[in-house]
Amino acid sequence: MIVVYTNWGNVGSKRAKDFLIKNKKVFVEKNIQTSKLSTGEIKYLLSRCENGTSDLISTRSKPYMQIHKDIDDMSISQLAHFIQEKPNMLKLPVVVNEDILITGWSDDEIELAGRMQ
Repeated sequence: MIVVYTNWGNVGSKRAKDFLIKNKKVFVEKNIQTSKLSTGEIKYLLSRCENGTSDLISTRSKPYMQIHKDIDDMSISQLAHFIQEKPNMLKLPVVVNEDILITGWSDDEIELAGRMQ
């Protein structure tokens, strides 16, 4: 099952959804503004990151720049809570299934997304 975490007005989110629809991929959309991420969801996404938190969290996002703490010093539970409170720090869209995690959306991810079932 493909899950796409999105936000209104995020161009990458729209492009990812359009690609999945065009390629007849079945997916579930979860808008981070209307559906609060569970601790379990966040921990799952973090566990799928190959390069640590930088895969999932945008260091250029306003919520990230406003914190006065290094997120690498946070426990997983603290980080999950922080993301729940500030979901706009995620690199959106987040597209995930059992095999692949894609954060952000660029032409480089299209080949990966095409392999998703």
